[in-house]
Amino acid sequence: MEENVPKFALGDHVFAMQSISHLHHGIVDGENTVTHFTSHLDGNCDSNGLVQQIPVGDFIKDYPFGVYKYGVSDDADNLQWPGTYCAQECESEDKVLERASECLTSGFGEYQILGNNCEDFAYYCKTGQRQQSNAQLQATMTRVAATRSALEAGHKSPVVLAGCLFGVFSANDFGKTTDKESSHKEKNNPE
Repeated sequence: MEENVPKFALGDHVFAMQSISHLHHGIVDGENTVTHFTSHLDGNCDSNGLVQQIPVGDFIKDYPFGVYKYGVSDDADNLQWPGTYCAQECESEDKVLERASECLTSGFGEYQILGNNCEDFAYYCKTGQRQQSNAQLQATMTRVAATRSALEAGHKSPVVLAGCLFGVFSANDFGKTTDKESSHKEKNNPE
């Protein structure tokens, strides 16, 4: 399996898409290792968290995977999945690895599905900041809104609905505008 393991850069924030609505995040901290934050193996998502180092191959398994991008605005033309990039700049590789190592030794606190999870851990390692909003939750809510809009517009095709869930379509593809788009239009087109 070692020859099939992708090569990432030290300090990369990587993710594996474990389901349509769940990306698991970690930090590459060795040639073939990732440090990640998870709940204990009892399946309780609100339990004492566990920071552990595992082989890259065990982290990504057979899931689609990628590298989380920093310094990317929502306005940029990018091909990243929703919830796999942010506008925040990241710090140096040395700082990222230092934080991951500290968390490996001292932990990252109680694991909470919303507010202190694997994405928050990786974001903290990359930026030194606790994440203010959960990008993965926002991306999921955007996909749910797109799916609802498609259904309200009468689309029942499994292909269209899958496109909504995978982030290919947004609510405005079905005639809906988001609050962000509405406020932008109001600023640019006052009546």
